[in-house]
Amino acid sequence: MSTRPTAVLVHGAFADASGFASVIWHLQAQEVPVRAPMNPLRGLASDAEAIRRYTTTIEGPIVLVGHSYGGAVISQAAPTLKGVRALVFLSALAQRLMAHRMNAVTESVDGSHAAFIARPEVASGLILKALASV
Repeated sequence: MSTRPTAVLVHGAFADASGFASVIWHLQAQEVPVRAPMNPLRGLASDAEAIRRYTTTIEGPIVLVGHSYGGAVISQAAPTLKGVRALVFLSALAQRLMAHRMNAVTESVDGSHAAFIARPEVASGLILKALASV
């Protein structure tokens, strides 16, 4: 079982997990376990359930990262998960109550996925900040 938290990157609508490729590369260079599952985009409750099911395959602590609509997904999934230690919202929709309850790191850059492709160090830096806090 890994003691270092695993970063789980959840993409928003109009995107897929491949948009996180540079962010994943940056995190892996720091020896951070990272995963980027497919967000099925079938509706908030269904998407949150899909992410919840996916995270049950991960041993150890988890930092959920949501971009755009992915922020709403992680907000809904987080309360049902035991291992979540922090939430990171990247230009994301955060449910206020969850952001206050959990150790949340928020940043608003450009709302597009392109901002994180062009400057993956911004997203990686926020995720590393959250990992350091747990």
